[in-house]
Amino acid sequence: MKKLLIPLLLLVNAILSMAQPYNNFMEGGKYAKQDKDYPLAQYLYEQALSLIPKDSVVETYVAYNNLRDICRLRAHYRDAVSHGLSCIELMRPFGENGKIRLMEDYAMLANIYTEMKDSTKAYCYLDSACLIIASPDVNMAYKKKPATIA
Repeated sequence: MKKLLIPLLLLVNAILSMAQPYNNFMEGGKYAKQDKDYPLAQYLYEQALSLIPKDSVVETYVAYNNLRDICRLRAHYRDAVSHGLSCIELMRPFGENGKIRLMEDYAMLANIYTEMKDSTKAYCYLDSACLIIASPDVNMAYKKKPATIA
């Protein structure tokens, strides 16, 4: 039984790998980033992005998110801004469900512009992030019931 199970599992793994080859590039990018090999991580994430189907919004968002972070770490700020804006455009249609991610994306763009020494744009993106935080739908502090005095 064991002799049959191992080849069967290997076959299933191979089929799954072939079905979504971009996952291998995403996983490789993650390990390259952990090893601080940022040029390799960027290359792998770009390859993954080129293989992701156009209708896979979540995977595309994750790839752009990773590319934004890698470009920021490499001080390629223009590319980081471009990928960050792509993240925002992908997250906007999710409405209420995507507000927390959208807030994080605005905050990351504010960080990137801060590193670029562009305080005006940094302030604008930070302000956008703060407006999302202030929304009662996003901020859990607003959802808590007020304490009652007995």
